[in-house]
Amino acid sequence: MIKNLHIRTIGLFFLIGTSWWGCNSVPPEGPFWTGETPPDTLEALNLIPDQIEGLHAQVFRPTCANAGCHDGNFEPDFRTIESTYSSLVLQAPIKNDPNQVLAARVQPWSVENSVLWVRLNRDIDGQSGIMPLVVDPDSDWLEEKTQHLASIRSWIEKGAPDMFGQTPQEGQLPPRIQGMIMGQHASVNYLNRKGGSGPVIWPASLGAGWLYLSLQASHSQGQPLQGAKVKFSQRMNDFEADTTLALLPLTDSFKAAGFLEDSVQYTHKVWIDIEAFPASRQMFVRVEMQDPDFPDLAELPQTESPDYLKVYFSFITP
Repeated sequence: MIKNLHIRTIGLFFLIGTSWWGCNSVPPEGPFWTGETPPDTLEALNLIPDQIEGLHAQVFRPTCANAGCHDGNFEPDFRTIESTYSSLVLQAPIKNDPNQVLAARVQPWSVENSVLWVRLNRDIDGQSGIMPLVVDPDSDWLEEKTQHLASIRSWIEKGAPDMFGQTPQEGQLPPRIQGMIMGQHASVNYLNRKGGSGPVIWPASLGAGWLYLSLQASHSQGQPLQGAKVKFSQRMNDFEADTTLALLPLTDSFKAAGFLEDSVQYTHKVWIDIEAFPASRQMFVRVEMQDPDFPDLAELPQTESPDYLKVYFSFITP
């Protein structure tokens, strides 16, 4: 039986290369914070165990991003969903088997060519041991090992999709969006959400403001992606006839809370006149961007993306 996904500190260590794996973060309160404590976002969202956000919440973050381990000091970096995905999928392994046959830390569609999978199931070189090497008494790894391994296998065999359901193509990671905030001034004055990861609540006292987005493309290497657009619709999956605006690259990008409270780099913005939208409606947001190194035009969230992502990328008008 899979336990409800939740954040907790456990002493289960994983070893990739010669290192250990484990972690957590809390966003600052915005100026429109009401004093209401949001519910635990992981429990409220009921994340899917064999998707990257479910694996990050149930396995990678609580067991791999411990201080001094995979907490950004070296790769793989398990602090956020984005850092986990981009430092695992199609990335060269730190430690291979003696014949150097493993293709990547995670090789999409192939568990037997993925270091992550192999190290969880056998001793890679006869002296490193099978991960995890140490299991804390509070860990659920021993009682849930079969389910955790099944979730990891399922994710890899589905092509190691990102949280929007996109799989790598032609050896390139797909373009991604990592967060959305709204407000008057960058990360200082952003608006509250309904619950932990629900829609942004636009107050009646604010007539206009900025929508900020965190975009990442395979070729950009942290630089703003050019030519991106944002669409708005009252319908979750139909954006054909509604408003489209060009996104402006930020000259000074900044870090703030993203999906599931991860700290992400915000790269683009667009000015929003709230009176241009119908009153008391939930407006869904979809980003369109073309990565020159990726064959397909990306529209995110996709229709096939989980509904909780579509809700996160939305706002409620006054």
